Amino acid sequence: MPKIKKFKGKLRNISCQDYALRLVSERMLGSGNLSEKLKRKGYAEDEILAVVNRLTELGYLDDRQYAQIYFENLLKYRNFGYYGVKKKLLQKRLPALLVDELLRGFSIARELQIARRVFEASRLGASGASGASGASYLRGARGRGAFGAAGSSGSSAVLRQEKTARSLRSRGFRSEVIVKILSQIH
Repeated sequence: MPKIKKFKGKLRNISCQDYALRLVSERMLGSGNLSEKLKRKGYAEDEILAVVNRLTELGYLDDRQYAQIYFENLLKYRNFGYYGVKKKLLQKRLPALLVDELLRGFSIARELQIARRVFEASRLGASGASGASGASYLRGARGRGAFGAAGSSGSSAVLRQEKTARSLRSRGFRSEVIVKILSQIH
């Protein structure tokens, strides 16, 4: 039974399949994401499953292709490490086996390149137009260091390493990569 929906002020009957086709025509989706969107609109579980299967048969849904493109874009345009990329892929409701397969191709060397990109961007952003050096990006708006009053927490090199480690860890970089980046900070 078609669900009655209100779009742009007009009352319309729109079937689950029609709504799904509308969604996949707007952007590439994985089957998990599409199912979730259809569930939120109130369509029945069996109807959603039938539509997802049909769209997969017709080639409108391809989880493998979607996952590969999304994975490549994360590596190229975003600053996430191994665990950050894994989290993003799983958030797209992609099958765990497919995610694991993609991540097998994510080498330490590639992750290290991304980590260097993050580190260099933070250094450039830190010195910016003011020409400030080193630990200036560690200071907050009131000139305090990361651990209290300016200068009270130790050397700027140690602070820089701690901040870099926290930043990389929060982006999902593996410990091995973080250690290699920290060894490059003087």
